[in-house]
Amino acid sequence: MSGNGLSQTQSQSLKEQLRKGSGVYRDPSIRDILGIDEQAGDKEFAMALVSALSENGVDEIDVADSNRYDPRRSEEISRVFTIDKSYLAQLGAGRSERLLDLERLSDPRILIAVIKAGTLSQRRSAIRRIGKLLQQPYELTPEQLRDLTESLSQLRDVEVAHELAEARLQLPGVAGKDQRATRKEWEHLALEVERAVIAFWEGNEIEEPIAALHVDQRAQLFAHVPDLPDTVIRHLTAVIEGADGVTDRAGRHGVIASLRYAGEPALVPCLRSILEGREGELLIPSARAIGHIGDCRVHGVLRSAYERALLPEHRVVLAGALGVVGDARGADYVRGILREGDPRLVGYALEALAQLGSREDCQIIAEILDREDPVLVTSAIRTLGRIGDSRALVPLRRLRQKTKRSALRAAIEEAEAAIRSHMELLGEEPPSTKAASEAFDTAKMAVMVTRKNPAEVGFDARWSLFIGHLWLLLGLLNKAVARFEAAASLRPGWVVPVLAVAMAYARREQYAQALYAFRRVLEIDRSVVEQSPAKISALSRCFLRRADMVERGGRPDIAYGLLEEVLNLDLRKASSALRVAIIQRHEQLRSKRA
Repeated sequence: MSGNGLSQTQSQSLKEQLRKGSGVYRDPSIRDILGIDEQAGDKEFAMALVSALSENGVDEIDVADSNRYDPRRSEEISRVFTIDKSYLAQLGAGRSERLLDLERLSDPRILIAVIKAGTLSQRRSAIRRIGKLLQQPYELTPEQLRDLTESLSQLRDVEVAHELAEARLQLPGVAGKDQRATRKEWEHLALEVERAVIAFWEGNEIEEPIAALHVDQRAQLFAHVPDLPDTVIRHLTAVIEGADGVTDRAGRHGVIASLRYAGEPALVPCLRSILEGREGELLIPSARAIGHIGDCRVHGVLRSAYERALLPEHRVVLAGALGVVGDARGADYVRGILREGDPRLVGYALEALAQLGSREDCQIIAEILDREDPVLVTSAIRTLGRIGDSRALVPLRRLRQKTKRSALRAAIEEAEAAIRSHMELLGEEPPSTKAASEAFDTAKMAVMVTRKNPAEVGFDARWSLFIGHLWLLLGLLNKAVARFEAAASLRPGWVVPVLAVAMAYARREQYAQALYAFRRVLEIDRSVVEQSPAKISALSRCFLRRADMVERGGRPDIAYGLLEEVLNLDLRKASSALRVAIIQRHEQLRSKRA
């Protein structure tokens, strides 16, 4: 026995569990050692695990350097993670000390919008929240229940397919009945595969069971990987590692690619071994698969693999996988790859920018919509949808009107819905169709002309800014904004024309459009606003007025998010009256939501 009662074997088992992480604990023997029941949650399990090890004299365990905590690395992570303070960016789950918590939301409209426009973790949390609401339908109005049923039935997001299927099990009527029937079919298939796996490892079957499945059966099986029996999970691990003795490298590649959206934490160790090994042809599907697993070990594994990667396609895919977990360190590298336009890498760059892209990437991504390659165009459409920039609505609408491909049209409609949901959560609204089209066309033409003579970029950008101010003096807002946007497109990262757009909308009390522009300014250089009394006051007034409008529209959660966002800024140079008004409204909304 070691310490206060654990045997050496038990202590080793607990240390091994700690290495693997506490998100998954399938082995009943671990729960028996800890003395907790089968229904215990992750938090209770983790606390019991750490407590048992500390009480028995285990002060440290040996882990890989990539997973060891280092304060310097922690500071590094804080620099590369997003600093977006908007309502959508701050939404999380399980943070009870915060009011911006998906677990506290009860408005189905916001939850559905998050599923369409949020990050992967936000979408998963929003779906789980909806599942809990559906378990208590008496707390929903008939209209809310109907809207939820219709929305969940129409969503087709492959990244959260498992979570959507679980939530649909709670739906009333035909929708829930159909989903439960589908679930029974899956359970029957999983049972058959489990039997085949046991027979394979006992030597009674020669053919590997997963390879023996038809393509549609494999897709059906992998739609719910977290619910597969332990026997099948261990078999998948052996196949991925090449330890089953049958599957060749091409077969392993196919299995890993099929597990791209599985999200199963038990697969982390085998996927990590590939990322740390020398099997380069398996790195891309492995990086994609591990990036979609919500486990604390994933970030360190991806970070180390990214720092070691030499091939550009590997670095781009790993950068995108890091983006899924919130680490934007590879964003500039991916943008450089896209600007270079290497046909072999453009698809990878678009995939990564779906996680890393910002509003300023909209222009160059939209140009890809004019290409003939439907695969590349579809990837650009999805990326624009994930970024959520309202300027993308113009080229997307035009492509939808002229395309004859049903698949492209469906992808465009989903991207447009995602963009509109993104704007709704941020309290924004797109400008009129005419104004948006004029701004997009002017910026596109300016960039095309300047590319023929790059030396004139600076002059053309300043000239567009000058002409924009002239149009503004004449009272022609749309033309002025178009010229300002052209200047911003010619010189990405130049804050002056974007600030001119924000102030022009603010002076005309078009607060929703002003919010959009002010957020772009903050991304480029927030000090330009925070150090100017006039500009920070204009920004504060826009947020306050828009919050009032949103609350009157029946969306108090979004109104609260707007005020929370503006209070994260340095408001010392804003007028005292505005600061007081914002704080008072924030407290009023907070008390209503508490």
